[in-house]
Amino acid sequence: MVYIRKMFIWSALILVSAVLAVVLQWASLPAATLLGPMLAGMVFALRGVDLTVPRWAFTGAQSVVGCMVALAMSPSILSTLIQSWSAILFAIALVIIFGALVGHGLMHFGTLPGNTAAWGTSPGGAVAMVAMAESFGADIRMVA
Repeated sequence: MVYIRKMFIWSALILVSAVLAVVLQWASLPAATLLGPMLAGMVFALRGVDLTVPRWAFTGAQSVVGCMVALAMSPSILSTLIQSWSAILFAIALVIIFGALVGHGLMHFGTLPGNTAAWGTSPGGAVAMVAMAESFGADIRMVA
């Protein structure tokens, strides 16, 4: 019975994710296929649905994202990075500083628990931040 319930919930999540992705794509929003499932996952989590992804599936998804990023790299992108290294380092420093300030503010005013606020506002790849946050005991749904 538990297995059937989990399959129903996973099916509903996939259906809602697909519908939201199509609607957002139709509205010409950027990253619609990322935002639709993210919104669906947030709605399900806020309604108390507890689904866990097997470790192998999570690692596999990370691998696919890594390969997609690697495919997007080209020599012209690398030459642009080399030419604009000082502006890029300045922007990275600002992102780190402002992320730390926002995280400190969220921890100080008690909006989020300390670990969750710190990891959720840390700049970096979202997948990496969620993975590290999980290791440190933060609520990975809030971090994501």
